[in-house]
Amino acid sequence: MLRERRRAAPRRGGGAAGAAGRLVLAGAQLARERDLPDGAGLLGRTAAAPDGRQVRRSPGTRRHPQKLSRRGVSVSVSVSVSVSVCVRSSKSPTKCSNSTIYWNEWISFPVRYRDLSRNSLLAITIWGVGWVPIGGSTISFFSKQGVLRDGVQCLRIWEGREADSSPNTTTPSEIDEEWVRQECFRLDKLREKYERKEIARNEWMDSVTDRRIARIRRGSEPPTRRDALGPFCSYREDALLWLEMPYFGDVVVYEEEPYSQRNLTSSYTADMGPRRINYEGSSTPSSAQSYDSHTLSGSYDLATTPSSSGSRELPSLVTVWDPDLNEDNPAERKYRRLARDILRGSIDPNLKPSRDEKARIELLLATPTDNLKNEDKDLLWKFRYTLTDNKKAVVKFLLSVDWKDELEVKQATDLLSQWCEIDIADALKLLGREKEFKHEIVRHFAVSTLATAKNEDLLDFLLQLVQALRYEKPGASMTSSRGPMNGDEACSTDGSISPDNLGPLARFLIARSSTNFQMANYFYWYLKVEAGEQGNDSEIFHTVLNQMLTEMKRDEEKKPIYDMLMAQRDFMSHILAIHNKAREEKGRKDQKEEKLRQFLKQFPWPKGTVISLPLDPTVHLSGVVASSAKMFKSAMYPAVIQFQTVIPPTDQHHHAIAAEGEGHHPPNLGQSMFGGSDSSIMRESLPTRMISYLHREKEGPMYKFMVKNGDDLRQDQLIMQMFILMDRLLKKVNLDLKLTPYRILATGANDGLMEFVQDSYPVSYVVSHFESPQIVGFLRKHNPDPSAEFGISPEALSTYVKSVAGYCVLTYLLGIGDRHLDNLMMKAEGHLFHIDFGFVFGADPKPYPPPFKLTKEMVEGMGGPTSEHYQKFTTYCCQAYNWLRKSADLILNLLSLMADSGIEELSANPATTLLKVEEKFRLDLTDEQAEQFFLGLINDSVSALFPLLVDWIHKVATKLK
Repeated sequence: MLRERRRAAPRRGGGAAGAAGRLVLAGAQLARERDLPDGAGLLGRTAAAPDGRQVRRSPGTRRHPQKLSRRGVSVSVSVSVSVSVCVRSSKSPTKCSNSTIYWNEWISFPVRYRDLSRNSLLAITIWGVGWVPIGGSTISFFSKQGVLRDGVQCLRIWEGREADSSPNTTTPSEIDEEWVRQECFRLDKLREKYERKEIARNEWMDSVTDRRIARIRRGSEPPTRRDALGPFCSYREDALLWLEMPYFGDVVVYEEEPYSQRNLTSSYTADMGPRRINYEGSSTPSSAQSYDSHTLSGSYDLATTPSSSGSRELPSLVTVWDPDLNEDNPAERKYRRLARDILRGSIDPNLKPSRDEKARIELLLATPTDNLKNEDKDLLWKFRYTLTDNKKAVVKFLLSVDWKDELEVKQATDLLSQWCEIDIADALKLLGREKEFKHEIVRHFAVSTLATAKNEDLLDFLLQLVQALRYEKPGASMTSSRGPMNGDEACSTDGSISPDNLGPLARFLIARSSTNFQMANYFYWYLKVEAGEQGNDSEIFHTVLNQMLTEMKRDEEKKPIYDMLMAQRDFMSHILAIHNKAREEKGRKDQKEEKLRQFLKQFPWPKGTVISLPLDPTVHLSGVVASSAKMFKSAMYPAVIQFQTVIPPTDQHHHAIAAEGEGHHPPNLGQSMFGGSDSSIMRESLPTRMISYLHREKEGPMYKFMVKNGDDLRQDQLIMQMFILMDRLLKKVNLDLKLTPYRILATGANDGLMEFVQDSYPVSYVVSHFESPQIVGFLRKHNPDPSAEFGISPEALSTYVKSVAGYCVLTYLLGIGDRHLDNLMMKAEGHLFHIDFGFVFGADPKPYPPPFKLTKEMVEGMGGPTSEHYQKFTTYCCQAYNWLRKSADLILNLLSLMADSGIEELSANPATTLLKVEEKFRLDLTDEQAEQFFLGLINDSVSALFPLLVDWIHKVATKLK
């Protein structure tokens, strides 16, 4: 709201007659508002909708002839004042300006707040008759701290000047501090907060306060002690303009991605390219002012001028973000649509591509990139009928569809119904974040492919399927191009979330999890972690979680799964509370450890009950061994707790007991509870089944796991999931590299469980406690065989060689960093494995890291670089690398689905991270070339000298702790 206000000077002799009135402009004259008709004091208002778009209110024209007097001269004029407002940036108008002679209206601009640059200004000029400037003022949209201005703003009017929008403006809006300290200014701010409901309301006190404010404004109340002059103090010759800016309810802060400066080569001179010009017109780099150095609005003026003294090297080159860089040219898009309209009616379904066209199509399908050119899309669309028999072509075909064209969408739907069965890897790709894959037809097609997969296969990438839920539109029907999915029998009940509000992927996962406990176990915990996050996507995870639990709770056959999940929830709540209470105990590690054991002895474990471990649902816990609990000395004091287990009975054992004529048949927990179909057993209450079960079965082996409270395990969980997947892919081709993929489960954003690998030692311990060759001595001690080579059991030596080869390939592909001898572990049987995955996907805190960790001690453990075992090691590496290259699309698609999971190393820049991983697969090479490439990596890792220095420094730093 634009208003002009002027304060009157204190009258000598005091009294109420000295009160100031609101003033408005009338031609070139000024008059007090109390002398004008009611309502004549408003010039106009500006506002915007919450989404950033400017809005416009109904105008009302007011022109009041009035006889005004100033300095003893009486004139009769017509109030004819107009206001022009312009948004400017870097001394240049944004072509967003408005001018009005209407009063009390919202002035609108065709620009969104999100498109404003950091240095955007609002230049306001008040014009009189004949476009004579009465006064002007300039105010920035953002404060010096980058906060968007909102609410009522008081601007100083510079009489007789047009608003100056240059960086060093001569018409600043700032007013003197003495003005701001006046009581009326303070009351205006308080009134604004009161109207925003930022001040608590009290009806009887508000009325009293309103009356007192009115007296202060009329000047009928004496000055307060806080301000000696109170509301009577002002300046006579300066005017004020009140501007009302929109209020969004929250503080809006300017945010912009900074771009690093890259130094130019010495051959790049000022005569050859752009240079930075400062706002004063100087071209000297040293005189350039630091003003919004990363603005998106073009705050850098680029110019080229010939150098008078030969070539001069530029100091830097600044990269400026162009939001339209990757957008299609509108003219080309229009041409492409017209061309397709012409081709639609003339395409023969039996049309075959020529030899050159076929070669182009094969190259497109083999290329991993998803950025297709327009001519590539046209080529795939032209021969779309010939692609339905190629399962690898579905992704590129869907990328070539114009999803804004209803006719193309209809044709794509018809073709998908005729398409051959595609791989799971491609189905996962279709569930990703790309805008072309968000159409419900595509997601139905992908889910119909997943419906053919077995549960054990779905478990391999269930974590990614849960992440894919964030890209799913709710409310889609279940109808698919291949018919309804299996397990869509869930119906909505009163008080529950209707399944119709969920997408096809959510309903498919709920249906599968409701009949299989292992699926339900991991699905529940993955959803619980995401639903507990504070983000825009947490609602969908919370909805799916509630729907799954509701269906299980209200179905008698599924209720045992629900009961076990609730038991797991309570179990984890108790374990984390105990660990947190012991960790906060004052004293050293030993005192905390003793407290942990005391708390565990009081653990409320009902006698005769069994809880399926969330970390591994095939492990059934029957009790805690409090005396063996330990804590590690670190920042979060993780704890290792040991539990008693029981072995689930098999069907054969169950029927044998029944044949012996015993009176009570123990339920088959191994089958019926975890996905079986014996409805009579499923209907039994959980405690009854558990007690019956314990009376008849012997105890299993002890099981240890680590409790972490205060650490985010989601990144470690992802890496270990990739290790488990790659291990299974290699085992499918009979390549068992003796990996040790232990289990990790995040049960919250900052807590989780980790399997504790028993009888394992850090390689640093092996190196420091055995004579050279240290690893040979370690293996000889635990696996002696005097008749074998090195005195080591051949099986243990083979296990060691294979495991080293496997982890060299896996850690290279995933870019595992920060490798040292303390996070390389060895088991007594010869297995070598890695722990602690804080730096992944190429990140490493140390400079010049090798491709993967392969130390001199590890090579000596194989007998040296000339031994037969070392040659086997290189062979295993090359075989594993080539086999995993064949599954690169599956691995890359799984990682792409984790782009928005909140994992720091991946979510920060997913496109760049995925490109790094893709480059490590070297898909451009043949198998023979890839083998030579990896042999070169092995040589680089073995001969790297800098890691030796880093390991020595790490060893010294560890001893000093």
